[in-house]
Amino acid sequence: EEPGKESGDYLKDLNPNSLEVLEDALVEPSVAEDAVDALEKIQKVSGAYASSLAYQFERSGYFALDKDSTGKDNLIFNRVATLRDTWG
Repeated sequence: EEPGKESGDYLKDLNPNSLEVLEDALVEPSVAEDAVDALEKIQKVSGAYASSLAYQFERSGYFALDKDSTGKDNLIFNRVATLRDTWG
């Protein structure tokens, strides 16, 4: 795939329905604690980026911690890959 190959603008090839925000989603406490610890470490290091911390959420996909996450009350995870569903 080459986004933007036809139009010259890759933004035109983005799925307008690709943003899905889940408010009040729950995450296991151990994941939240790990993410908060990582955020604290990242804030101390210049140039560090939160998305280097990735998780696999069971049966959903792979997610990276978003740079706009601010702490335990505002954890934002971006799905970077879905998992193939082999159940049929």
